[in-house]
Amino acid sequence: MDLLRPVVLTDDKISTAIMKQQQHEIAVLEQKRTAQIQAVGMGLTSITVNSLPAILKGGAQLSLLRKNDETSLVKALIVLIGITQEALNVPRMAPMQMVDAARMMIKVYWYLKPEEVSYAFERGRSGAYGTVYNRLDLEILQSWLHKYDLTERQNMCDQMRSSDAEKLEADRHHSVEQVKESYQRFKAGGLTVQQQIDANRREREQTERKARHHFYVFREEYFNKRKSEADVPLADENLPINEYQP
Repeated sequence: MDLLRPVVLTDDKISTAIMKQQQHEIAVLEQKRTAQIQAVGMGLTSITVNSLPAILKGGAQLSLLRKNDETSLVKALIVLIGITQEALNVPRMAPMQMVDAARMMIKVYWYLKPEEVSYAFERGRSGAYGTVYNRLDLEILQSWLHKYDLTERQNMCDQMRSSDAEKLEADRHHSVEQVKESYQRFKAGGLTVQQQIDANRREREQTERKARHHFYVFREEYFNKRKSEADVPLADENLPINEYQP
């Protein structure tokens, strides 16, 4: 998830600074991370129920992101869990618990998009999926994703399928009407759709041939005039003249 990538990179730098015991660098990076987390929080608010249908159609699934870079995906989900914990002000999960939770999401809900996970977490911490009693763990996170998957996501998918089916039927009906109209014109002695297309193509080709013919005529007259005025042969005087045949 692009929104979380800067935080993941900063966390990696903080880990390196801790190993090297660079206290000043750690302090600078911690301030940078705080600002990045605030930016992420603002960005996550743009993921709403209205934006989810577009995400469902065009976003990258967790399984694809895992295939491309599993480590970065796990770290991004851990950051998302951490943001949720801070928002709820509950005791933090142990690092290994967060890793296990991230891997569970990728394995069980591989078809979700990161934006969907973020949306489900936002809905969960707001109490939409039940009250949270001063804790956040793998069980609660999984229940949030499960409820989102069976309710809101399922409803959106059903609506999208219904909309696609209606569009397909409308397109089919339109095609049938076009065929009927074309047949009626043919019976009346007019052109069918294909005949009209062919006629338009021939008209365009004829217009292009006329334009080329006028250009060649003009060019020949121009060079002949220049030659008669200067009485010197020009390099382009023998250029071929394309004959116009309507």
